[in-house]
Amino acid sequence: MAIPHQYRRLLDEIRQLALLPESILSHELTHLTIRGVDFSMYPVGDQQQEHVVIHCELGALPDKRREEVLIRLMDTNFHMVNSAKSVTFCRNEQSGHMMLSAAQPLADLSGKAVLDQMGSLADYALAWREHFFLGDSSSKQRTTAAPAPQPARTVLSQRALS
Repeated sequence: MAIPHQYRRLLDEIRQLALLPESILSHELTHLTIRGVDFSMYPVGDQQQEHVVIHCELGALPDKRREEVLIRLMDTNFHMVNSAKSVTFCRNEQSGHMMLSAAQPLADLSGKAVLDQMGSLADYALAWREHFFLGDSSSKQRTTAAPAPQPARTVLSQRALS
């Protein structure tokens, strides 16, 4: 798939806002880290319906209360769909980690809007890692397998989020 011009423009805006070197973001699959939360972003669709997909890595499911956590994620998905939010929870088959993912039209996106959205998604990810949306601190006590090696990520400065 040819990389859409609008996606290249979007990456250029993100680079400028985050003060990143030109060579740091790949056009095919972009990896970023914001406040310790990993993101991947890439273009999909054809010329008439170009979209950007953003995946925010929440992390592994807890060993304890796993079923309760999964039900809470499904309940939250239901409420997001009912409020016309363009994000959904899903699971990465390769890593086994839960993701918060969004697809949105490329035509109207700006670099600032993407960075703002990533900042909001990072807030959700950090909250999920703390209590898995269960509303108590006991769920933080968990044991998970060692994380699989991940590709190099770009860590954004605080300026990228302001």
